[in-house]
This record gives sequence, structure tokens and C-alpha cells, in this order.
Amino acid sequence: MDDTVESDLQRMTHSAKDSAKIYLMTDFSSSSKYFGVPDPYYGGGSGFEMVLDILEDTCEGLLEHIKNGSTIDL
Repeated sequence: MDDTVESDLQRMTHSAKDSAKIYLMTDFSSSSKYFGVPDPYYGGGSGFEMVLDILEDTCEGLLEHIKNGSTIDL
């Protein structure tokens, strides 16, 4: 999800509680190196590797977030 999609979703919310349900995958990253997941097609072969690295990191972070009892309202 890019900034435009996130902004569109935020505008569609009706309350702060709804707004708090919107996350970027990189919100669960162990590093703050990236904001959002870039489109791999613009980075050539290395772009796909970078996106895979980001998603592996952020999926681990999301799993830890859930394991620690934190809830994500869906």
C-alpha cells in the first residue's frame, strides 16, 4: 500500500479508532530504514530482492506483535 492508498483509506474512516486500524507493513519493521514497500519493478533484479528482504523483516515483526498479545483490529 502506498501513501495514496493509505490517505484514501484514512479519509474513509469515521473515527480515530477506525483510523488506528490502518497500518503500513513497515510499521512492523525491526529497522526504520524504509517507509512503505517500494515497487520492485523500478529497482530491477535487486529491487525484488530488497522488497523480499523488507517483507520478510516486516512479517516477522507483525508475527511478534501478534504473539506479544497486541491486537490488530480488522
